[in-house]
Amino acid sequence: MPEKFTVEIISPDRTLLKRETSEVIIPSYEGEMGILKEHIPLITFLRPGIVKIKDNEEKSFFVEEGTVEFKENNLFSEFIETQHNLSARLIAKMFNFNYTRVSTKFGLNLYLRTFFKNSKKPKILEIKTSSVKSTKILKEYFRYLSKP
Repeated sequence: MPEKFTVEIISPDRTLLKRETSEVIIPSYEGEMGILKEHIPLITFLRPGIVKIKDNEEKSFFVEEGTVEFKENNLFSEFIETQHNLSARLIAKMFNFNYTRVSTKFGLNLYLRTFFKNSKKPKILEIKTSSVKSTKILKEYFRYLSKP
């Protein structure tokens, strides 16, 4: 089993996670960076992306910006966590967009027939998926965005 080190992730108002882990992958401006025990000391800025904490299971956090410091086998990350109560439906209403929500493949296929046609107002299409599927889709999306 790989050796472990301590990772602590905080937002300005609370500690989100503190535990032992074997690997952390961070989205830095230099590129995606993997950190293992005994990594050289570093301080870097986080770009928007996903922080992955790997051990027996993988935990992921989306960050908009922040910093990471690794020294003496302790990784400390502070990032901005935005809290809001906005939904896609509310945003559409606020900005006078058309809003549609689908939750089945049939509904999605039906709505997509007209979604890309010209309209007088911008459109928001919300696709309801399971949280497991949503996490997978989000990871794939950020992987796509990080390609050169």
